[in-house]
Amino acid sequence: MFCSLRPAPVIAATLCASVLAGCASTRLETQWRDPQYAGPSLAGNKVLVVCRVPDETLRRVCEDQWTMQLAARRVSAVRSYSLAGFPAGGAAGPDQLQAAIRSTGALAVANTELGFSVVPVVRPAPVVGIGVGGGTWGGGGGFSTGGIGISVPIGGGLAQPAQSIAATTGLTSARTDALISSGTTTSPASNNVAAQLSDLVATTVEAIGKSGLL
Repeated sequence: MFCSLRPAPVIAATLCASVLAGCASTRLETQWRDPQYAGPSLAGNKVLVVCRVPDETLRRVCEDQWTMQLAARRVSAVRSYSLAGFPAGGAAGPDQLQAAIRSTGALAVANTELGFSVVPVVRPAPVVGIGVGGGTWGGGGGFSTGGIGISVPIGGGLAQPAQSIAATTGLTSARTDALISSGTTTSPASNNVAAQLSDLVATTVEAIGKSGLL
């Protein structure tokens, strides 16, 4: 979606501000990497991926996205949901996590926690033009003027709930349990959760790669 703010109609500016979430993109908010880490690259090794979210379907979609994104960088990912006895929602305690590491031989663990917030997004409504100098009604409810005019929504825009998602990921060493890197990515409000998760994971993996760990 492209938003254009024109100086004349104040209402147009207000409407664009209302749909600003739709103009945004998934982005990396914060990132940290341990400058002392001198271990091997994740490329060519195994990584246990864990998505912590109560909704089991979203957990699996999230871990599948991690698997696909890491595979493109020659990293073999192990989904936590594929392991027998691993808790639902990815809510594993330290002992359960260590048992999973031993059984998979993972070099590191990518632990992602998802947070959701509902955002009302205003979609554009049909508009009516009001002008000076006469005008005519066009097909589909439009109105054109021969002079100066403005356009205003008929009945206002349609507010629809959408979700913005934040993904906070910690990458830890399987051997020492020390934090190697961490970061948070956020997605704009949308009703397409699968696409949001895909973009969030892709942005996170790209950041890990740029930090020299892939």
